Amino acid sequence: MPIVPAKCTQCGAALKVDDSLEAAICEYCKMPFIVEKAINIYQGVGATDDSLVENGYAMINIDRRRAETSFNEALKINPNPSV
Repeated sequence: MPIVPAKCTQCGAALKVDDSLEAAICEYCKMPFIVEKAINIYQGVGATDDSLVENGYAMINIDRRRAETSFNEALKINPNPSV
């Protein structure tokens, strides 16, 4: 049960998580996340433009500012998406 660095899949906050858990809740935005996914994002694995757009749509009715941040991060990865 080592504690490892991770990044919230919703708000992008830097976190420390127990890697033996399947899921956790961000201490900043209070959104649940999959621990393995948060660790991968921290390590630069798995943060794709598609996953960021998906997060943006999930957040749009909860927090438009966070949704916009997610969409902007997706555009940094892929500035010319084929929609």
